[in-house]
Amino acid sequence: MDKRIINDLQESYGIRCRSFSRINGGFLNELWRVQTDCGEVLVKIFSPKRFSEKKLADIERALLMQQKLHAQGVCCPRVHAPALRRLDAQTAYTVMAYCGGHNETPETITASQMKSLGRESAKMHEAFSKLSYAGEKGHPIDCAGLSARLQQHMERYGDELLCRIAKTWTAEAIAGQPMALRHEDLSQDNVLFDNAGVTAIIDFDRACYHFALHDIGRAVLSFARTENGLSRDNVRAFWQGYHEILPLEQGAIVQALRVTWLSEAMWWIGPQAERLTGKAMRFREDLLWLTEHYFTLEKIDALQVQGL
Repeated sequence: MDKRIINDLQESYGIRCRSFSRINGGFLNELWRVQTDCGEVLVKIFSPKRFSEKKLADIERALLMQQKLHAQGVCCPRVHAPALRRLDAQTAYTVMAYCGGHNETPETITASQMKSLGRESAKMHEAFSKLSYAGEKGHPIDCAGLSARLQQHMERYGDELLCRIAKTWTAEAIAGQPMALRHEDLSQDNVLFDNAGVTAIIDFDRACYHFALHDIGRAVLSFARTENGLSRDNVRAFWQGYHEILPLEQGAIVQALRVTWLSEAMWWIGPQAERLTGKAMRFREDLLWLTEHYFTLEKIDALQVQGL
């Protein structure tokens, strides 16, 4: 780890490093597990290749929100103050509590873990609803512009089915979707579990005011879609856990999946898809599955659960 950061940890946070080790993941960012005199912390160093000054400002806002969520009892790491440290134009980092746990997949996750994910997601959403955010005044999205870009993108890179779906997302349809503060990346890499359930929801870098249902759709795709389609047990368990904290209206998960298509379609369809690897390939496969079943989601057995 950069010696300047080691020194700054002591000067700015009062943290003296005893030892540290690099952690895999982070997509160009550096993640370090640090042993200190006061226990373990995680140091995340943001890549200048990924983040402009504007993006770092967005991340700082997200980290400040994470501090408030943790204070409300949300199952996420406590962020140390200051939330973001900038050493120079190329070096910015954050410090938070290190959380133990492991990742799960649709093939390995248990019903109790899935129910816990639903419950903790709802707790997070409930806590988000108590925060104010400058972006929530007025609609944060140019609905007409998004609709036009989506249709143009699919006409250029998609097939007949993708174009058909894109045409359903008119400006009016987009404007009609509820908006809220959300995590925006509730996927396999960003949830830690033990055998009983969720130990932490992590990586709030993308948290912002956006489509309220996107987190639900992304979580269902990430943890319930197998090679055989959606797992009925996983979907039911997630819904039951979520519904313990917050109500889900009839058809909410089906609509959440369609909103996820809207949110992610232009990321995973197009010439950039040929260069995708790792986690991004899984997202593309989710999107292609969702495209194939888009107009028949209500008929999928896993979604034939009361309230879905």
